[in-house]
Amino acid sequence: MNQMIRYSYAIALIVLCAAYRSDAQSDVTLVDKDISVYGFNMRYGEAGQGDPIVLLHGLWGGRNEWTHAIGPLAQTNRVIAVDLIGFHGSEKPEATYHNALLAQFLVGFLDQLALENVTLMGHAMGGNTACNGAIGLGRVP
Repeated sequence: MNQMIRYSYAIALIVLCAAYRSDAQSDVTLVDKDISVYGFNMRYGEAGQGDPIVLLHGLWGGRNEWTHAIGPLAQTNRVIAVDLIGFHGSEKPEATYHNALLAQFLVGFLDQLALENVTLMGHAMGGNTACNGAIGLGRVP
């Protein structure tokens, strides 16, 4: 549980801008994977090697929202694009969904993958989830 989470809006903005201009995006395919977190299935995809970056989607989507950023990021990093619990390819348990619940599943996801140092990159709801996971659960350096 000793994980350090780095989170940066500036990095996300720079990477997303670069992604739309890069040919690398078409050369990388996510490998689909599933993992059980608190007894519920979560779907995610991985590409690349290096320091891990976890991509967190907004309210109306899934990991597919990061299609254009994955290629450039995967050139130098292990990219993990997750479908948060209740969204897209992940299981949808009956629950009242809120930021704390999503953050709890995010931390469980990181623990299941045994990630000790990770960069979280989220937009909209994914950004809220990252902040709640990092700050609310005491995982900020």
